[in-house]
Amino acid sequence: MLRIHKHSGHVEPYSADKLRAGVVHACRAVMTPIGAAERFASEVETRISASASKYSAMTSRDLKRLTKNALATYHP
Repeated sequence: MLRIHKHSGHVEPYSADKLRAGVVHACRAVMTPIGAAERFASEVETRISASASKYSAMTSRDLKRLTKNALATYHP
């Protein structure tokens, strides 16, 4: 199971649902229609899960970088 090390020192398990909700929220902030936002979130989460499956732990900064790179495909 992937563990996320936060800047504060707290460690928590990776949550695909939490990532999807964050991506939907970010997409909605730039006025993306809800259907498209949910589709982007699902596709980004799939890409992140595939990348993250190689690791047992990563920092929240690494997760944010991976998410940003995956989102750039949809909204540069």
